[in-house]
Amino acid sequence: MAIVSIILINARELLAGWLVLAVAAPVTYAAVFGVVAPRLDSLWLSPRLAAAVVEVSGCTDPQVISVGNDEASLIFAVGTGIVFGNDADAAKFLAKGGCRAAIVDSAAERSFQAEFTKLGLQPGPSVRITGLNIANGRSLDFGVYGPSQ
Repeated sequence: MAIVSIILINARELLAGWLVLAVAAPVTYAAVFGVVAPRLDSLWLSPRLAAAVVEVSGCTDPQVISVGNDEASLIFAVGTGIVFGNDADAAKFLAKGGCRAAIVDSAAERSFQAEFTKLGLQPGPSVRITGLNIANGRSLDFGVYGPSQ
């Protein structure tokens, strides 16, 4: 539509060009932000992480620790009681049992698993959540772990 508008404006059909642009802009905006963007799950990572936390913890208001994700949107999605730490912190946190979950970035998962094993435990249920950081284009990959069974 924008190309058609430019062609018309260059052809001195100013009114027709501006009319096409006036119609195309809101339609394009509505299509992109009303239809396409909400369907791009990979961009809306924090709500998906919050849902996974509830799923693996087995309760509606779990205590949460995050390793490798300290985005403000995660605080809003999970709650202000979220704790941020490292792989060892997350293993010790889950080892306490109860209504808990850990969000662990894939880069820290191997050491998280090793710390958990050192405690003589195995993590409980887990869910994989992947997405995209739109600020820098980096792929994101998190394991969400429930308490030891």
